[in-house]
Amino acid sequence: MFCKPRGVVYGVVGWLARPHTKQSFVGRLNRAFAMPLHLRYTVLMPTTIDERALSPSNARFHMPGHKGKPLPYPLSLEWDTTELPATDNLYYADGIIRAAQEAAAKPLHAARAFMLTNGSSTGVIAMLLASVPRGGKVILSREGHYSAQSAVKLGGIVPAYAEEERDELGYALQHDEPWIRAIDENSDASCVLVTTPQYDGTILPLERIREKTRERGMKLLVDQAHGAHWNWLTDYGRMKPAGLCGADLWTTSAHKTLPALTAGAWLNLSAGEDAERVLSNIKMIQSSSPSYLVMASLDGCRDWMGAHGADKLAKLSAMLPKRNELPKGIIDPREGDYDPTRIVLDVTRRGLSGYEAQRKLYNMGIDIELADERRITLIATVMDEQKDFDRLSDALARL
Repeated sequence: MFCKPRGVVYGVVGWLARPHTKQSFVGRLNRAFAMPLHLRYTVLMPTTIDERALSPSNARFHMPGHKGKPLPYPLSLEWDTTELPATDNLYYADGIIRAAQEAAAKPLHAARAFMLTNGSSTGVIAMLLASVPRGGKVILSREGHYSAQSAVKLGGIVPAYAEEERDELGYALQHDEPWIRAIDENSDASCVLVTTPQYDGTILPLERIREKTRERGMKLLVDQAHGAHWNWLTDYGRMKPAGLCGADLWTTSAHKTLPALTAGAWLNLSAGEDAERVLSNIKMIQSSSPSYLVMASLDGCRDWMGAHGADKLAKLSAMLPKRNELPKGIIDPREGDYDPTRIVLDVTRRGLSGYEAQRKLYNMGIDIELADERRITLIATVMDEQKDFDRLSDALARL
């Protein structure tokens, strides 16, 4: 019998890993190779993932933003295709992909928007490589995404850091003064890369930073991966999209806070940016086989948010936990401006670490995004429902 080597590996390893079988080693091999070929590709995952981890009954307060619920727009496996005359080409777009990117640029407040199928990591690297020559300098944060450090290494870029202030527990504070100082001290930098909102939802004010970069002739790059939903708010407040803050290039991760498939994102350009230079860098670091399913989900998500996003975000705001209504011993420790859809809770007054709270919540059917020694971080999106928040409230009270 002939079969692909990968099928052999998956079949053998997956079947041998099954804990409940009583067969001999030879018996397991025989059964593994007797299985239909398509089953050999499926034995690993179901036998190594805790069934509760992907249970549809769990309340998911983590990315992706669709929360494992039915997508609110059409998406068919038939659309998992390749570059054909009818399907266009992401890197030479002049058909449906070009139209989808043009449609995305308007709500993203951009002159151009490129779809990304390898996440905002691709966008961060591409915009840095397009903006800083080899040997040039960028001002960035030590709190930023590791993709920025990857770009520094790939592009031979010299990093200069804005030394952010920290609270008594060591968490970074989102003030603009360290950035102003760093710009003044590194006037030879080509650009500044800031992240807002941060993973914990805290917001860095961009107005003075934008003013200072213009004064020094530097570009302002923004990693706004965690703020995709900001673009559909009716009242921005401090949650103002990068495109309205004067950014030159910025990333937006749809999959983090919107109902889009994992790794779906956009890289956005202001007027006057060299789109071909940016696209050449995207081509260099992103897959040559971009996922049409991810691109379709980006377009479907953009269309659905245009029709329903503002209303859904208003309803989400009304459902979010209020600081003064949290269970005793659980606090939101953040100061200053932050995105309320990113829920951050310090549980140490309950005698728990964040890791212990995460495990307890998991055992109660609540999955969260992140834990550390003191805190847990949860992501709320337009796909969450009142019943999800009711379960969360009940579980927090039982911690």
